[in-house]
Amino acid sequence: MKDFSLATQTVQEQEKVEVDSHFFLSDTYFFHDRYAMVIFNIHDQQGYAISDFDLILTAGPRSDPNHLPRGFFVDKQRNQKHPNTITYYFNYDVMKGTREIRSEEGQILRQSSLGADMLGIKVIPRPVEGFVHYLPCEISASRDLLDKVLQPNSTTMIDICLQRVLSSNIMRLDKGTKASSFKRTKPGDNIVI
Repeated sequence: MKDFSLATQTVQEQEKVEVDSHFFLSDTYFFHDRYAMVIFNIHDQQGYAISDFDLILTAGPRSDPNHLPRGFFVDKQRNQKHPNTITYYFNYDVMKGTREIRSEEGQILRQSSLGADMLGIKVIPRPVEGFVHYLPCEISASRDLLDKVLQPNSTTMIDICLQRVLSSNIMRLDKGTKASSFKRTKPGDNIVI
């Protein structure tokens, strides 16, 4: 396994920059960074899929989405048969920071970039209020999460279980009341889990 990892690292370093030479035009450069795939599966404590949610990635000490490096995000795909599963494709090298790349003549082909030193996750499910709703989830940005979630040339699966909350007024029997509309019934402050 060590030999395979070392061989992979060597090949990826040798093929980091691809040059497409043209006779009359300037050369075109392609950078072959390492990538990481992360699959998120969102469900509630009973195992039921939650398909309506926002998944927000964050970075920095304040868990801010604006602190993620430019170009880190490559693609996102939602599973059509299981919409609670979403796959993110990261540029691992941009996420961790890149070094400056120069041509053989010394021309700067790509500037160095800092990358992110932390990663965090926020899940905001819908609905977030009413008789039946879900509690949001947040994992603050940390170095540990970044190192565990993103591995070069690898896929990581993250299973997130959200708490479904039931209002105490979802089912109520009152003695001696006439049958009437329940449209004005409020969910109430008490919850039943």
